[in-house]
Amino acid sequence: MQGVFTIPDAWSGGSIELLILIHDSSKNIRVKISNTLWQFPFIDGPYTSNQIEPELQVKKSTNDTEARFGIAELNDGKKFAFGTSVIEDEDGVWLYAGIPMGSLAQFFPVGGYPFESSNHQTWQPQVHEWFVSLAKHLHESLPYERGVIGWLTSSEVDEIVDQIIPDERHSTYILWCKNGLEIFEVNTNNSPMKIN
Repeated sequence: MQGVFTIPDAWSGGSIELLILIHDSSKNIRVKISNTLWQFPFIDGPYTSNQIEPELQVKKSTNDTEARFGIAELNDGKKFAFGTSVIEDEDGVWLYAGIPMGSLAQFFPVGGYPFESSNHQTWQPQVHEWFVSLAKHLHESLPYERGVIGWLTSSEVDEIVDQIIPDERHSTYILWCKNGLEIFEVNTNNSPMKIN
């Protein structure tokens, strides 16, 4: 059986991530985030080490906020390494949940993404769709207003804080409003990162 965590470069190359900003400073917010995240039916986890295959580890309680690794399963059954972290700052509580590019490369022609994007249309919509499903699941128990999916930089973080949806998008933006969910999908084929 092929591994997921320990294949060469599984955790390299940055990640395609879901980032959401939660305005909740309650004492148990990290436990609530962990419980909600790991109850998503297309993630197996949590596990404490990304250096040992999951079947060789004991799955931790969803209350364990230090267990940050798992396996994401896309709609077609492909399985990928998955990691998460929670960061608190003056803007609120940030949840990062991502699939590393090295793991995606086991099944998809990711090439030099995000610096080169000639093939991203063949895999990016499917991966972003999976993260939109995760975002909907999280919103059921963790009401949040904004999120973004993509290979993220500080620009996307600033856009979430400043409530900006850019006209040209390399990432998928999620906005919850009175009428429900609005999704602003990727609308450019240009590389998100440019090398001069």
